[in-house]
Amino acid sequence: MDSQRKKKLVLLLAILLTFTVINGTMFNVTIPDIAETFGLLPSQVSWVMTGYILVYAIGSVMYGKLADMVPLKTLLTVGILLFSLGSVLGFLSPNYGTLLAARILQALGGAAIPALALSFRLAILIPIEGKCSGLFRQRCLCFRDWSHCWWHDWWGA
Repeated sequence: MDSQRKKKLVLLLAILLTFTVINGTMFNVTIPDIAETFGLLPSQVSWVMTGYILVYAIGSVMYGKLADMVPLKTLLTVGILLFSLGSVLGFLSPNYGTLLAARILQALGGAAIPALALSFRLAILIPIEGKCSGLFRQRCLCFRDWSHCWWHDWWGA
């Protein structure tokens, strides 16, 4: 993979990670409107947030395990598609049940991003050289020489 494609991949993963994390909390602002629109109690409408965060947390662990068995590109594509489908379904939802199902579908897709972003970094972006393979395979942690860090070679820092 050439340097330009690597930079685009990092940018894409950073944007996706930002959207999925923000999506977990941005519905706090809309909770009163959702409750009013669908005639819900606060305890009922809070599941829009809680459902997303629960599925997102559990799904992140699941995708991490799936990454050992299924190609990363396939998992990331499925995650992006589920997240996008959940977003469109949530936007078009005519009732609370559909909205809640859409949020859970969003979380199922969004959970792929944090789990797979690190895996992509380890598998594709960082060249595996030398004898050091720490948790994140960052050579600078082992050699204590910043010129060996992955970002030094990549960004020209």
